[in-house]
Amino acid sequence: MSTPAEMLELALDEFTEVLAHTTDPNAITPCDNWRAIDVAGHVVGTMGKVLALLGDGDVASAPADPANAGLTPLTMMARWGQRASEVHDALAEADLTTQRQTAYGRGPVGRQLAVPACDLAVHAWDVAASQGVRLELPEELRDFLHSTVSRIPPERMRSPGMFGPETEPPADANETERIMAYLGRRVPR
Repeated sequence: MSTPAEMLELALDEFTEVLAHTTDPNAITPCDNWRAIDVAGHVVGTMGKVLALLGDGDVASAPADPANAGLTPLTMMARWGQRASEVHDALAEADLTTQRQTAYGRGPVGRQLAVPACDLAVHAWDVAASQGVRLELPEELRDFLHSTVSRIPPERMRSPGMFGPETEPPADANETERIMAYLGRRVPR
């Protein structure tokens, strides 16, 4: 199986590709009625937490959402290319064995990247779905996502701010759409 760092790299590329083809930033996504621009802003902020994790920063104090950073979603969305490049560079130089504390506990940075990689993959799908695109994540990323979320205890996985109740995927759902339905996303048709 691939490492969380490798999957984060792949998810960064997927999100970049999806964002490059986003024509309606105000389209509603399957993510709790967030617009595509809201999801993009959130993701830029989340990658700021990743930069703090990879560096010497305080992960807890790094703002994940535009309002907390004193910015608008549009400003955050415009910063995606720069932020993705910063994360790629930081990954190349980071000591992934360094121990860090996050909301998920203490552990090596390399292992702590699993949740952000999954978050980014799910949000790439959210934004694509808002644009009417049936995104199929690369098999390796899809398998990593499914494996990672399957290990989250149900009471935590289905808690507020995480994932909603499982939904029924359409009969013709692709593998990614089936995972998204498992994660509580309504798969549009």
